[in-house]
Amino acid sequence: MGAALEAMDFLLFPLVASTLVSLWRLRPSTTGGITSATLLCSSVGSLLAGYASERFGGRRTMQLALLLLSAGSLLAACAQNAIQLLAFRALLGFGFGIDAVVAAAALRDALGSKDRERAAEFYQGFHAAGWILALAVQALAYSLFRPHIAWRLMFAVGVTPALIIFFIRQNIAELAVAVSPRRSATVSSGRKVFLQDSSATVAAFLLTAAAQGSFYALMTWLPQFLRTERHISVLCSIPYLLALTGGCLCGYVFGGWFSIQFGRWRTLAVSALMASVTVVIYIKMPLGDQLREALGLPLGCFAAACYPALIGTLNQLLAARTRRVDFTYHVGRAFGACFPLAGGVLSARIEVGNAIIILVAAGSLILIIPTLWKTRGMPRFVMLARRRD
Repeated sequence: MGAALEAMDFLLFPLVASTLVSLWRLRPSTTGGITSATLLCSSVGSLLAGYASERFGGRRTMQLALLLLSAGSLLAACAQNAIQLLAFRALLGFGFGIDAVVAAAALRDALGSKDRERAAEFYQGFHAAGWILALAVQALAYSLFRPHIAWRLMFAVGVTPALIIFFIRQNIAELAVAVSPRRSATVSSGRKVFLQDSSATVAAFLLTAAAQGSFYALMTWLPQFLRTERHISVLCSIPYLLALTGGCLCGYVFGGWFSIQFGRWRTLAVSALMASVTVVIYIKMPLGDQLREALGLPLGCFAAACYPALIGTLNQLLAARTRRVDFTYHVGRAFGACFPLAGGVLSARIEVGNAIIILVAAGSLILIIPTLWKTRGMPRFVMLARRRD
């Protein structure tokens, strides 16, 4: 429930961004900057989650995170300008990051040892359900109210994660993560991780930043592409975005299956390559409305298929050390947070569609190059990491 509602809250801003552009005259760089600030703060929150759970307890930390998430969305509904909206979305990002770590750790502890690697994939899969829920909220809000009221109501609906607080309080015992020996990725432990496996850690950072950055750039700017370049209204764009998010849901399943059949590295390469090809066809080819809508399904599928393989690849690179994998994943997201902002800077100079293509292609290239190296044999940095371990 938490993963789905968190994802819903995140997607609400990209869905209403075009309305705010017309109401507040937001520049593309400002729009991208708000999304990047949310992701960056979620990364910082993820890094602080371990300390917070040790200090206050895992259950209380999860409740606090959901409260920050809900408060950020509710305050965003009252924002009067872009600066206020950025601050409130940043607060939402902190809650998003903290809860993601504590909830995923609790899920790992609840599963058997052989299923713990699947915990992150399972948690990520529910994000797609949240994106579909966000589209349902938008369809209802924009059908019943005018745009200048509908976007505020959508953010107000984002307060729903707070309802889970009462469920946690009554039904979940103290989390094991709160009493486990220091799983937190603090600054000192992060420095130790980097010094022990600098080459493997850098590779893991790049893979994580590229996968998350290109994906969030696509999810942030594709709604703007449909509205500004294809001149599709908010309500009429919902089927297009529903196909995209439905494809993401299928992508988590497809990526897991493909990884088992053909290996994680090949999954990263194939999903990245096919996402780049599909996004070029989606944006540049003169397709009919129905065909473009249907093409959103494979686009979302290939864009999300890398996530199951990414988690397993990080475990391989970093010798399945949970703390090191978590630290690398969340710091990589901080670098990937630059992609939506880069999309705003680029779209101020070129068309939004071309900016999406550049960012998705850049992320795909970073994912494909190490894979080509890997398929010729075990990379040297992996061999060195295993020897040190």
